Amino acid sequence: MFRRVKNRILRYVLIIVYSIILFTCAVQLNFLGLFGYSPTKNDIVMPTLNVASEVYTADSVLIGRYFEEDRDPVPFDSISKHVLDALIATEDVRFYKHNGVDFMGLISGLSLR
Repeated sequence: MFRRVKNRILRYVLIIVYSIILFTCAVQLNFLGLFGYSPTKNDIVMPTLNVASEVYTADSVLIGRYFEEDRDPVPFDSISKHVLDALIATEDVRFYKHNGVDFMGLISGLSLR
């Protein structure tokens, strides 16, 4: 079906063009939601917090809390370093060795499938 291109430069140009087309299609499919929900920049900057609603009496006595998800926001400084280290150890062992994208992790994740 396809003939092998003998010109080395033309072969590399075709590989680059096909890679760009494939990458563009993957990005478009991501925007359509094929790979699940991806948060927008606004979702990251201003997250929606599902905190409990609290009902008080006129003299400030708590009557009850109503919630679907009972979350209490905490400042980042109050989280223990041990909790952060445990999260990093379980999620990304090479967290401090890359600049945001762990290509070795991506490659090993692809080979496991």
